[in-house]
Amino acid sequence: MNDCEEFYRRRDRRTREYEARRLRTSQPVVVAAGPEVVEGEAGQFLLLTLANLLARVHRRVAVVLPGAEDTELRVPDSHGSSSLGAALRHVTSEIDPCGDFALRDEVPEGTTVGVGIGDHAPAGLPWYVGAKGAVAVLDTEPSPIAEGYGRGSLRGAGLAACLGSAAAFHAAHGITLLPRRLSAWNYAEGDAAELGPSTLEPIDPGRVLLVGAGAVGSALAYWLRQFGVGGSWTVVDRDVVKLHNTNRSLLFLPADAGWPSRSPRYKANIVAATLPNSTAVREWYDEADQIGEEVFDVILPLANERDVRSRIAARNATVMLHATTGQTYVSQLHRHVRGLDDCIECRMVDVMPAAMECSDVKVPSQGPADEGGDAALPSLSAASGLMLATALQRLCAGDLTRTRSNKWSWYFDSERRLSQQGRQVCRADCMTVPPRELRARNAGDRKWRDLDPAV
Repeated sequence: MNDCEEFYRRRDRRTREYEARRLRTSQPVVVAAGPEVVEGEAGQFLLLTLANLLARVHRRVAVVLPGAEDTELRVPDSHGSSSLGAALRHVTSEIDPCGDFALRDEVPEGTTVGVGIGDHAPAGLPWYVGAKGAVAVLDTEPSPIAEGYGRGSLRGAGLAACLGSAAAFHAAHGITLLPRRLSAWNYAEGDAAELGPSTLEPIDPGRVLLVGAGAVGSALAYWLRQFGVGGSWTVVDRDVVKLHNTNRSLLFLPADAGWPSRSPRYKANIVAATLPNSTAVREWYDEADQIGEEVFDVILPLANERDVRSRIAARNATVMLHATTGQTYVSQLHRHVRGLDDCIECRMVDVMPAAMECSDVKVPSQGPADEGGDAALPSLSAASGLMLATALQRLCAGDLTRTRSNKWSWYFDSERRLSQQGRQVCRADCMTVPPRELRARNAGDRKWRDLDPAV
């Protein structure tokens, strides 16, 4: 077995399950950007994020950039790349050192799995993506990138990358999708999809506790790095990066997993390095004595194991937000504002209790028993992280509690309605949320204390 065979065996130990559904990982995926796309910030961000997502699943990706390879890079790049072409080469080669990733001047003949970006993308591709404000479009005809709307179009560009990645993934299965118009601001689709603010100012959510730095947590950090974020962050996770984690995280690389011959890095260190004014706590939450009675303004519980949600519920934070992925290609956002919504402990009793693993979809197992039967999808964790990033933006904009809905879902394989929302309440016998009077007395100096009706 050569090094590349071993690399794919270990990295794809969970996506390998899709071979039962005839996933053609060796089939080339073509991404073709219109000439206007490469000149704008939102267009470049969409292209680089889509390449990031595709390289974690598909082993052959061709990006068509006719005459634009040396275009000046307009988005942040950890490698210090000055051109768009150099940034694309870096991101794809680091994600998959064994893959076949090329920049081309034209769409190859016979392309059956492809995504065009912008309203001047080459004709004849199966799918096209575009964005305006927070709204992303997946269509069978070219769709524009509305750079003129303002930096708010970065939200839609990020979501368009998720939709484009999902479309390519389904096309490789021979599964038909429908055109979509979806908002990353209010999470609705079609005519109900809201553009959101045209601005994209750095947010300050205050003192944030992030528990779990895995697929969704690292995706959140990826989006916030681009969008702009302040505050102070405490990132709690004892786990190190494993090679099979790299196929569903927007941040983790094989080098972070120690491939081929180094020590793996802690997930908390990687995520904390991406966020400002941050502290990495390399412990499991139930063993993280150093955070003890520390008070946080916002808690983001993105871990599932070791009864972490029940333990976090006991903190009674005013604002608690978490995003998950689950069975049937779903990304979800959950809101818990004290006094308005249910607690996380009651929510997770009823909400897909068997499907909260990071970016997993249950598929029929065809591989060795010790390699499990879950398949991991980068587009799902990326979408969940984006929902969460937008929720923090909505919190800072005073928009988070505008609706009574406190649970939003995106079903990426749905042949009907992709977006669903609803409201859940605590069980009648719930003892987690303190009485109104006690909440008022113990509100302290939390930044978002006024969201609780008791205060």
